[in-house]
Amino acid sequence: MLSEVVGHAKAKEKLLKAFSSERLAHGYIFYGPEGCGKVFLAREIIKYINCTSRGVDSCGVCPTCKGLSEKNHPDLAVIEPVRAVIKIEQVRAAKALMGLKAAQCEYRAVLINGADRMNGEASDALLKLLEEPVAGTLIILVASNIHAIRETIRSRAQRIDFNGLSREDTVRVLKANGIEGNRLEFLARSAEGCPGRAVNFTQEDLFPLREEAFRFAAAIGKTGVFFTTKELAKKYGKFKEEEIEEETGDAEAPAPEEKTTNSQKTLYVRNHLNDMLVSIFRDVLLVNSGRAAEIVNVDKNAVIKELSGVYSAQAAAGILGGLNKIKGLLKNSINYDLSAGNIILRGGK
Repeated sequence: MLSEVVGHAKAKEKLLKAFSSERLAHGYIFYGPEGCGKVFLAREIIKYINCTSRGVDSCGVCPTCKGLSEKNHPDLAVIEPVRAVIKIEQVRAAKALMGLKAAQCEYRAVLINGADRMNGEASDALLKLLEEPVAGTLIILVASNIHAIRETIRSRAQRIDFNGLSREDTVRVLKANGIEGNRLEFLARSAEGCPGRAVNFTQEDLFPLREEAFRFAAAIGKTGVFFTTKELAKKYGKFKEEEIEEETGDAEAPAPEEKTTNSQKTLYVRNHLNDMLVSIFRDVLLVNSGRAAEIVNVDKNAVIKELSGVYSAQAAAGILGGLNKIKGLLKNSINYDLSAGNIILRGGK
C-alpha cells in the first residue's frame, strides 16, 4: 500500500496528482540510488491505480492488489536483468502484453527494474514501445545510472528523481524488515539512505563474509604486504563446489539465463568482499583522523580501534587507493585475474 512507502513524499505526490487529474504519463523513469525504495513505490503506484476498491489508498486485499503484489497478474510484466543484462526477448514479451486487452486492470503495466542494463537490441525494442504508446498502459523504468539509458528513451518518459532516505526513515524500514539488535546500527549506517541494500545484506547472509573481511584486514597488518591475485580468488572468491551449477548440454536443464555461473558467483563474492574492506579501512582512517563517531562498523568498534593501532592514517589511505583500483578491475573478471597481481596492499605503520 502507498501508506507503507517510507519517504519519497514528492514522488508520491507527483504521481497521485497526475493520476487524479487524468494526466498520468505512459512512461516514467524512476531514477535514484539503488535500494532507496524506487521499485517498492513503483509496485505500489501500479496497485493503487488499478485497485478495484481504491479509497485514499489501495485496499491490498482485492484480487487485483493480491495478483499485482505477487507479480503474477496477467496485466503486469516485471522485467529484471538476467546475468546483469536485459535482453530483447524480455522487452518483446512486454510488448506482447501491451497489445492484449486488459484482463482486470485499468492500466496494463510494465515494470523494468534495472532499465540501465538493457542491451542495444532491448533498448531499440523499448524505444518503439514508447514511440507508439497504447492507451491504458503504463511503463515504469527503474534505474540508478541515468546515463546508461539512451537519450531517445529518456526524452519519451517523465523522470522522477529519488534521494536516499533519512537515517530515521532508514531505521524504520529496517525494523519493519525484522532487523534489530547490534546489527541494526551498522546496517543503518552502511545503507547510506538505501535500506534495500541492508535488507539484501541480511537476506543473502553476508555476515560470515564480513567476518572474513575483518580477518583479512588483520592479516595484512601481520604480513605487512598482501598481493591481491589468485590467493584472494581462491580463499575468498569461490563458492563451495556443491553450490555451483555446472552448465551442461542437457535438453532438460534450465535455460542458460536461469543459471548463475561459477565465474558470476566468484565475481559477486569479490565485489562484496572489496566493499567490506573499503568500509573497514575507511573506518580505520576515520579513527586515526579523530572522527571515530562517524565509523560505519559500529558493532565492531573494538576491532576497528585495534586495527587503527596497526595501520596509520597514511597506511589506511594507501590500502583504500588499492581497493578502489581493484573495484575498477572487478567490472571485468578476466581483467581482474590478469591485472590484480600488479596491485599490492601494504599494511602496518
